Amino acid sequence: MAVGYVCIKKCKYFARPHIHQTAFTLLVEKAEERLKQLDVHGLLIADENQEFEQRLIDDLDRYKQLGTDFGYKKIPIEKIIDSVHFVKSNNNYIVQLCDVLCFILNKSFIAHDELSSLFETAKKSSPALVFNTWLDDVEAPKGKVYFYKARYKLNAAKPWTFSKEFP
Repeated sequence: MAVGYVCIKKCKYFARPHIHQTAFTLLVEKAEERLKQLDVHGLLIADENQEFEQRLIDDLDRYKQLGTDFGYKKIPIEKIIDSVHFVKSNNNYIVQLCDVLCFILNKSFIAHDELSSLFETAKKSSPALVFNTWLDDVEAPKGKVYFYKARYKLNAAKPWTFSKEFP
C-alpha cells in the first residue's frame, strides 16, 4: 500500500472547477505517474462525500478516455483501474488513518505559515536569529512547533509515494 496527498491552500485558490475536483485531478495525475513508475495498476478509494462523488466518478471516466485536462499537457490515465470507490471512513480503518494524516498535515501547513510570520517579527529585533534555533527556543509556541516538526518527521520516514502542493 502507498499513500499520497495533494494539498491546496483554499485561501489562494480562485480557479474553476471546484477545489475538490482540482485536488482530485492533481491526485489522479500523481497516482498515475507513480503507478507507471512501478508498472502496476491501482485502485482509488476515497472518503464518502455525497456532494462530489458522482462528479469525481465522471471526471475519472473522462480522464480515462481523454486524459487529464488540468496542466499544460494531457496525461493519459491507463494504470488506475475501475472507478473511484467511496467508503464511509467510520467503516474503514485505512480511510480513518488517512483522515488523521490529513489533519496532521493541515495543522502543519497552518503552523508553518504562523511560525514563519512570528519568526519574521522576532528576527526584526535579533537579525542574527536562526529559524531552527528559534523553533527550539521558549519564544516559539510549542503546539505549532509540534505540528510543524511532525510533517518533516513524516516526510523523513518516507511513507509517501507522492505529494503535490498547489498553488
